[in-house]
Order: sequence, then C-alpha cells, then structure tokens
Amino acid sequence: MATLPMNGYHLHYSVHISDRSRPTLLFIHGLTMDASEWNLLADGLGSDVNYIVYDSFGHGRTGTNGTPLSLELLVSEALAVIDAAGIGKIHVAGSGLGGNIGFELAGRHPERVASLTLMSAVFYLPEHDYSRMLTLIKQLVDIDRDLLIQKLILDSFHIPTGEKSARFEAAFRQIPAEVIKNAVALLQSTYSSERFHFAEELGRLAVPTLVMHGECDPIFPPQLSAVYSACIPNSRWYTIPEASRILPIDQPELTALYLKKFISSERAPIPVTPIHEELFGDFRKVVRSGFDRRKKRRHRLTMNIMHDVEVIWNGRPVEGKWNQRGAKELLLFLILRNGLVRRGELIDTFLSDLPIIQARNNLRVWLSHLNKIFNDCSDPSVRDILIINEDAVAVNAELESDFGNYMKQLDRLLTGKKTLNERAVTFIRLLSNYDPANFSSFRSDWIFSLTDKIEEKLADAMEKLLPELKKHSMIAAMREILQAGKPIEPYDGYCDDKLAELQSMPQ
Repeated sequence: MATLPMNGYHLHYSVHISDRSRPTLLFIHGLTMDASEWNLLADGLGSDVNYIVYDSFGHGRTGTNGTPLSLELLVSEALAVIDAAGIGKIHVAGSGLGGNIGFELAGRHPERVASLTLMSAVFYLPEHDYSRMLTLIKQLVDIDRDLLIQKLILDSFHIPTGEKSARFEAAFRQIPAEVIKNAVALLQSTYSSERFHFAEELGRLAVPTLVMHGECDPIFPPQLSAVYSACIPNSRWYTIPEASRILPIDQPELTALYLKKFISSERAPIPVTPIHEELFGDFRKVVRSGFDRRKKRRHRLTMNIMHDVEVIWNGRPVEGKWNQRGAKELLLFLILRNGLVRRGELIDTFLSDLPIIQARNNLRVWLSHLNKIFNDCSDPSVRDILIINEDAVAVNAELESDFGNYMKQLDRLLTGKKTLNERAVTFIRLLSNYDPANFSSFRSDWIFSLTDKIEEKLADAMEKLLPELKKHSMIAAMREILQAGKPIEPYDGYCDDKLAELQSMPQ
C-alpha cells in the first residue's frame, strides 16, 4: 500500500488501475472493517473496472492524530485519495459508515462523483429504537471486546463461516476503542431522526445512486433501504439474498455483479413530471409520520420439487413451459446456489458433453427461454428478475425451495438441540417425504447427484440415530425407522439385519 501524509498521521491506500479509459471505483469500508473488506468483491469485478481502496482514520494501517472524528475529516481522506490517484471524477461505493461518507462526499463535491453506491448505509436512527444497541457497542468495546466481536459477527453475516469471522476479527481488532466509540457517536449525532430528515436530505442527491441491502439484516430492515432509494431522485435498489450487513464479504459475487452492472449501464436521470413531483412531496409527508408496515411487499420466488414441480412468485404460481430447454433445472440450480452462478459452472453442470461453442449457444437459448417465462408472467413485478451478463446469471429475489429447506432440516437433525424423541420423529417425517420418483421429470444427471446426496445424508443420520435410540430402549421408534428406511439403507439388507436384532430385545 502507498501512503499519504495527512494532518498528523499517514493514510494507507492502494490503486488498481489497468486502463484509465475504464470506470474507476473508490471503495470506502465500514466502521468495523478496513480496506480488506473489499478483497473478495474486487476479485469479482474482473479487468473491466479499476478500483482504489484505503484504510480510513484509525483503521488498518492508517493511524490517528488525536483529534475528534468528524465527517469533514473522513470526506477529506476520500478526496485526498482521489487526488493522489489522479482521478477527476470517480464512482464511489461505501459499506455501512463508508456509505455515509460517500453520501457526504457526493453531496459536498458532486463534481467529483460519477455515481454513488450505498451498501447497508443507515440514515434513520430514531433514539428510542437504536440508542440502546449503539450504547452497548460503545460499552462492550472497553469491557469485553471478544464478546462484542461475537455479537457483531452474528449481526454482520447471514452465515458466519470461519473464513468470514476471521476476516472480520483481523480487521476489527486493529481499530482503537476510541475510534469505534467516536464513530458510533458521530453516527448517532449526525443521523438521529430528530436532527436528520432523510427524505429531504437524500432527495438532494444529484448523482446516480445504487442502494443495496442484505435481506437478512437483523438490525436495519431492507424495506428501510427501499424507502431511502425512493427518496433519491435517480436511484436503483436491490436486496441481496442470503446476506446480512457486510455485503462485500457475505455475498461478494452477487454484490459485484449488481455493482458492475450499475456503473457500466446508462444512468441518465429519469424525467420527472410535475405530477410526480407532487406525489413525491406527499410521500415525504408519509415518511415523516411513520412507515406503514402493512404495505410492505415481498419479492419471494419459491420452487417446490419434492412432490409436484411448481414455481411460485409471492404466493402465486408462475405458469410457463418449465419442462422445456432446461428451465426448471436451471432455476433450481440458481436457487440452490443462492441466486448467483457463473456461466462456466452451468456449462460444466448441464452441457459438459458438448463442444464448448455449442454448449455456449445452448446455454444462451436455455437462459433466453427461462427469462421469457418470467417476462410473460401476468404479474409485472416478476419480470426482469433474471439478471444475465457475459460472465454470470443472477436472480434478484428472495429465493426458497422445498428441497433446500429439506436439506437444511436434514443437516440440523443431529446438530440441533432437540430431544432424542423429537429427532426420531423428525427423521421419520424426512424419510416419508423423500421419494426419488418425484425427480423423474428432471433430465439432467445433476439431479441424480442431489438424490444421491439426500440418500447419503439420510443413511448417515440413520446410522447415528439408531444407536442412541437403542441405548435408551426406544425400540418402537427404531422399528419404525428401519421399516421406512429400506430405500436409503447404507447397504442392502441393513434394515432387515437390524430388524432381526430387535426381535431378541425386550419390548
């Protein structure tokens, strides 16, 4: 990393520019991270986008100078980095507090900002809702940083894997306690709902803006980010499925896909007529008086395959030619991959037996057919949820499948805290719900790998559960499992052998 002399400290930054004719992104990390927050996302951008990252005041390798933290200081850092890189106008993307810094930069220096992307940024902090949580953070950073790290990891990631947790902890442990407390206090004082009227303030943004938020954020609901987007004159809004607060680590590929699509597309302001301006004024009044939660609208796409194959959008069936051109196979694969798949993976999974040129052409036809099913739907909200580019395919919706839910239940069977009897009942239900004949309409070998995986997991669960049941003399449950488990038994004759053993045991 290079360094910049600031007022009493040195700021560390890194410039990655391969071609100055291509767009350049300035990434601004969040309060609890450093420049490493962007590593995974940057890998997904490819060579079409340049980018710059830096460690802000008191984070990573950047020091402090003992002065109070302020937005003026944080904005001056961003400007200094842009100038040092020799960029006149730049695309800005900020995560968490980094989004707030980007907002302030775009508001104060719109001539330097080509576009703004806000990821999990917060502009509404009513004291009665969030003061306790923010106060707890300021207390725990002094009292028990390990406990605070555990809490923040749970809040920041939808599935806090070891890798995600390690990335977070490595960055967070380097941040001085005073910097964290001052940053939290800065957020409270600046964006308190009593002082900051976000409908008006966001409405003054003069640059194209993309708003992204994790659908699983346990603290700030994604619906709130939709309201932010509605207040910004020229904005786009996406929820990121299977993600919480730190999108660049929780869902780096999908976040990169949306970001790249945004900065490389046409972002001209949408014409606003007087009647729309009047309606927006009315909307501001609604925001001030509170949010009507009854009007929330979900965007959930569900695919069921364990019995009959059906695709459902917000509770209503999506009709279409699902048995043609790999439509249902592609959609199930996308859903099980959390809505983002590279084209190469699709070719390897479904078309590996074809020459590469033919495979690419076939995939193009398949994707076009799947996209047409959604575009022909009578509900306009389902149209264009499929996002396709030359590298990847994504679904912009909350995704669910009965198969995915089935596998989660199976995985939790032996790791949860249920009683032995509850586990036995759950296992018997899982056995009864599995019928390989229900997958017969699928035409890909990939589906057989799924059924193999189910049967392996069921067999493994049965082998682990039966000894526990035997230890507690739960013979009736053992017999029911063995009678239902023959289709998935670990080897031929396993269930019959175990049933024979039960004959000699006391009832």
